[in-house]
Amino acid sequence: MDRTQKQQLVESLQQDLAGTVCMVVTHQTGLNVAEVTQLRRQVRGAGASFRVTKNRLAKIALAEIGAISERRTAMLTDAKMTGLPPFLVPEPGLNSGFMLPQIAAAALASENQHLAHPAAIDSRPTSANQEDHVSMATHAARRLLEMADNAAHIVAIELLAAAQGLELRRPLRSSAPLEEALAKVRNHAAFLSDDRPLAGEIRALAGEVLDGAFVSAR
Repeated sequence: MDRTQKQQLVESLQQDLAGTVCMVVTHQTGLNVAEVTQLRRQVRGAGASFRVTKNRLAKIALAEIGAISERRTAMLTDAKMTGLPPFLVPEPGLNSGFMLPQIAAAALASENQHLAHPAAIDSRPTSANQEDHVSMATHAARRLLEMADNAAHIVAIELLAAAQGLELRRPLRSSAPLEEALAKVRNHAAFLSDDRPLAGEIRALAGEVLDGAFVSAR
């Protein structure tokens, strides 16, 4: 994802969360929308505007997306939960299958939960104390991009595991949208019969996730 795409992602997240933030603030303070808008204009110069709140909410959302996706992958790889071969591989005794991808997803989900810590609470005075309380907004935005990339990789791992599980159920067929999503996965990754490096396939699918390739497959 290049710099322009990253900027577009941040702006999209901010726009999506703007309505939620406004609703929360009006509910908690009793201010109306016009008064909240005026307040936002007053504090914008300090960098402590709603961008801080929206950034925080976006981090929580990304951490939750990653955590939920990783848990689904964990259940898919558990033979006791699915009745499928352990770790979604035909010969689990000889292959580790999706054991290591699930471990990678768990690590990324944990990393995102740490990155979700709000940067705004850690302020450092600058400019000979003329700026005695700063928002740390740049650092927060940079971490948000990292979290989005981590979440995309977690979802990519789930997509690979889900595709594997579907094909282990053949000749049964799933719904048309899920079969469409499976076909998109298979454009980047073949069925896993024996262990092979999956890093490149996960990276390619993460790029598709960030590009919204699976949004229409509903």
